[in-house]
Amino acid sequence: MTIYRGPNPFHQLTPAVKGLVVACGVFSLGGMIFPDFIIPYLGLTPLYVIEKFWVWQLFTYSFLHVNFWHLFFNMFALWMFGPHIEEYWGTKRFVIYYFSCVLGAALSQMVAPNSLVVGASGGIYGLLLAFGFLFPSAVIYLFFVFPLRAIQAVLVIAIITFVFSVASSGTGIANFAQLGGMLTGFLIFKISNRGPI
Repeated sequence: MTIYRGPNPFHQLTPAVKGLVVACGVFSLGGMIFPDFIIPYLGLTPLYVIEKFWVWQLFTYSFLHVNFWHLFFNMFALWMFGPHIEEYWGTKRFVIYYFSCVLGAALSQMVAPNSLVVGASGGIYGLLLAFGFLFPSAVIYLFFVFPLRAIQAVLVIAIITFVFSVASSGTGIANFAQLGGMLTGFLIFKISNRGPI
């Protein structure tokens, strides 16, 4: 869990962030009410993408969350970091970057073809990396306790996620997807030097 002290944290939601919060809320609620119908079709099962060509799952999985807290913490991070990035880049570039990270996260999960993945974490981790690159001097309180510069916090979170992805199988946490989202964001920055075109 991370919070930061940078530009005014009590900002208004920007258009894309607001749309993502609403979409995630609606789809997640639907998935909680009708899990047997919605989760198998909109969640990400890599084997279905490969064998049945259900390519929409590469994006729709990011709108679903398994319970309230899963949804809350992802949307909290989106609210905390997303508006500053969208204001800096503009809505179009923000959306391109976010869904590129969502796609990269989905593709990274292909290493586990029978897995079922839901959640916006891949996109969120991509945004966290972008925040660290764009606002490196902002202070993030890791786990609400340890103050780190944003770029340092990104590195720590990446290492923690990598360790869990290697050491913790069957936990229900899509760590490869989280790393894939962050790696996609990193590659975008390396290619363009300033984020999405």
